[in-house]
Amino acid sequence: MPAPIFERLKNTLFLRGWAFLKVPLINMMGPRVRELNDDRCAVLIPLRYWTKNHFNSLYISAQITGADLSAGLLAMHHIRKKGNALSLIFKDLRADFKKRPDSDTLFTCTEGREIKALVAQALLSGERTQKTVTIIASCPKKYGNEPVAEFQLTLSLKKTQKTAKKAPVRKRLAKKD
Repeated sequence: MPAPIFERLKNTLFLRGWAFLKVPLINMMGPRVRELNDDRCAVLIPLRYWTKNHFNSLYISAQITGADLSAGLLAMHHIRKKGNALSLIFKDLRADFKKRPDSDTLFTCTEGREIKALVAQALLSGERTQKTVTIIASCPKKYGNEPVAEFQLTLSLKKTQKTAKKAPVRKRLAKKD
């Protein structure tokens, strides 16, 4: 069930702001957060000029971005709730393309509980922890809930050390004299 419009808008604006600062290319794809809660995340990548290939279907890089965002936002959601600093990367990727995604594509990750446990484990141990999560892509307008692709990404988390801001190079060099 989609989230209320205000929640969807708030989550989409958060994603776009984060992307603007960290990965500007994401914003060219126009992702929209359809649902984000403790259990699942659904991100829509529209089929448009910037995201389609020469066969008028969603380009492979747009599909991988959708899978990345779905699992990554779910992990960020749990990390933000804990209020701690964890670095989040994806270690590897496996994709199974079943059909051409030739309309707006929805990427859904439903492994929120497992990701929440992974976040807790990473915070507790301080060591890098990993978990492979599954993301299902579908084209609701054209094929309903039938999957057009399935992705497996290995989410890797590690507690970060908050470091003091370094002094500018001039000040550090002046202290050595």
